[in-house]
Amino acid sequence: VQNIGPDVKFQSADEKMPLNLRLGGTYGFKVLGRASSLSADVTKARGEDMLAAFGLETMAGRAIALRFGYSARNAAGPGISVGLGYARQNLAFDYAFVPFGDLGAAHRLSAGYKWGGNGGKPVKPPPVVKKRTTEDYQADYERLVSSARDNAGKQDYAAAAADYTKALSIKPGDAQVQLGFAEALMRTNRFREADSHFEAVLKQLPETDPRRAYITERRGEALFRQDMTGAAKKYFKQAIAIAEEGQIPGPALENAYYGLAYCLEKEDRNEEAIQNYRMALQLAGSEALKKQIEKRLGSLVMQHR
Repeated sequence: VQNIGPDVKFQSADEKMPLNLRLGGTYGFKVLGRASSLSADVTKARGEDMLAAFGLETMAGRAIALRFGYSARNAAGPGISVGLGYARQNLAFDYAFVPFGDLGAAHRLSAGYKWGGNGGKPVKPPPVVKKRTTEDYQADYERLVSSARDNAGKQDYAAAAADYTKALSIKPGDAQVQLGFAEALMRTNRFREADSHFEAVLKQLPETDPRRAYITERRGEALFRQDMTGAAKKYFKQAIAIAEEGQIPGPALENAYYGLAYCLEKEDRNEEAIQNYRMALQLAGSEALKKQIEKRLGSLVMQHR
């Protein structure tokens, strides 16, 4: 819709705007395998008859276009026009022959140049992305978990944590993998994150699961490493209670007594600390742990005297 607006006043006369309505469209198809298109439009100006025009273009080669057109707006001639087009990369040339009857004929030439974009090169379609299946995700998950455990075995805990992160993004609910991830976080001094994963695993496990004693002791260790002695002491006590009630000997119980003793020592509750150090020493299953406890216990006994 062109020339919409109120009347135009000139001196004492009002003139209406030359309202013009136009509708057009293009349809693409092939002729003998050649890309072709048909365009047409109709126009209706205020106070005039409706006029129509159409144009046909077909490609004679990769770069040459043949054109034929008709327009009822050309009242001076037959309304017919013909033309050629040539395009090569960024350059384009166009020629049209338009007869105007007694007025002669018009020859129209134009040249164009495009810059930017892809220089006229054909655009490659994006690669087809294969839809991933459940089996694909499972294979990725198993590969990442295996890699994480291998890296933990090599004591490359940062790489192990990275692999566990990717694995848990695929399948977040595996308690054993979360445990492995939490241990890798502990080894890289990311104690706050480790504690959150230990807590998440505890929520998944049933009350009778023997791993609860170990995980509760590790929560105490993570909190102790953050200088949260009061909270750490609570979890060490819980770990001892769980282990003793379930008759679960091993590292969880001995480390819980050792951690509890250390917390009590930091609070200057030396008598209680000595008792717990002695319990940890009695339960210690490795010579390295025994030496650590004996060293702490000996120093504390000397101070207490």
